[in-house]
Amino acid sequence: MVTGIIDTTIIVHLIRGERPALVWLAGLREPLGITTVTRMEIMRSENNKARRPLAKSFLDLFELVYLEHADQDFVIRSVEQDPGMGISDCMIAAVAYRLNVPLFTHNLADMRRVLPRWKEWLWLMV
Repeated sequence: MVTGIIDTTIIVHLIRGERPALVWLAGLREPLGITTVTRMEIMRSENNKARRPLAKSFLDLFELVYLEHADQDFVIRSVEQDPGMGISDCMIAAVAYRLNVPLFTHNLADMRRVLPRWKEWLWLMV
């Protein structure tokens, strides 16, 4: 069972080899996961064939967590309340909400729109 969800922004920093992200990752002891949304976003964004294996190897470090029916209901309700909300962000946040685990992100502004009452779940990865 994962103890937190990592969103797409952090995976991007890891793939780019940014030192703070790599140090943060090296210090982890608990199993973290990524959603299927994050995996799809990263693989779609990697247009450079040479970089795809690196991206896939970073993604494979984390447990893949699938969306469930309840997650999709969460997204529908959230988007109905705030039509400008990012659907991908909402799907990632919904999984963290369902699992009751922290969401590790650099995207605090958008994620706070999705989880305004659950600020303690949003962790800024430095």
